[in-house]
Amino acid sequence: MTTAKDIAKDSVIGLPPTLRPLVLARLETLLNHPENLAVQANPDGSSQQAVQALARIVACSDFITRVLSQEPGLLQIFCGPSGVEQPRRPGELTTIVQEIGRRIVHRAELAVELRRLRHREVARIGWRDLAGWATLEEVVTTLSELADAIIEIALACAHREVADRYGQPIGDDTGLPIALTVFGLGKLGGRELNLSSDVDLIFAYAEPGETLGPSKISNQEFFIKLGQMLIAILEEPTAYGIVYRTDMRLRPNGNSGPLVLSYDAMDHYYLTHGRDWERYALIKARPVAGDRLGGTQ
Repeated sequence: MTTAKDIAKDSVIGLPPTLRPLVLARLETLLNHPENLAVQANPDGSSQQAVQALARIVACSDFITRVLSQEPGLLQIFCGPSGVEQPRRPGELTTIVQEIGRRIVHRAELAVELRRLRHREVARIGWRDLAGWATLEEVVTTLSELADAIIEIALACAHREVADRYGQPIGDDTGLPIALTVFGLGKLGGRELNLSSDVDLIFAYAEPGETLGPSKISNQEFFIKLGQMLIAILEEPTAYGIVYRTDMRLRPNGNSGPLVLSYDAMDHYYLTHGRDWERYALIKARPVAGDRLGGTQ
């Protein structure tokens, strides 16, 4: 009986001769892992297209090969009947990330899980791209939805932790709790993220005021602390690397300006001091997390 392992190895013939020994060694390592034995033993239960593409994938992508090695069992999922052969449905990644946010509330644990999730999803869409199954539009919209969802969950986690210490930020005008708006710019703002993009962000909030808690601080201070924690969740190195490199240089006054500004302060800056290129950068700006309604208005 022809096994999935045989199918994958037969695909090596189509590769350049200099690559074949490396690819065969990688296939042996991956397919012989105990959690992947079902892939090679049950070809009828695996996607033939995915198995046939495996040799090309490990030949072309060190990253995907590394992720498959670090996440035992992921190859079986990818090669399953509803694996990489099927594109993500609109909203599917958002649901997956939200479930992680409900299940994991501790910041350190969430940071690790978000890194693992991003690695898996980048490997998945990278596989589809290398196999020729994904359009450019699918790649960039999938990666952008993933980033939006991850930033939202990371922000919610950071907000809980800062609010537990200082209380909820209350607006002077409305007397109601307010939230940070995270704007995405550049490739993220335009829903054009690629496989190696960083994320360009700007932080803003609606109203001045102070927190409602025993350790009162101004809303400005609260949201600066919140922004700093969000950045840390996304980009502090761990054993699983980072989630995203964050670039805050497009905010008013760049790195020399405050990390967070009120909506009014941002409006004043762009109307009176903003340079042409800074205004042009706002063309792609969109609220990606937090108070999206306020950011849209």
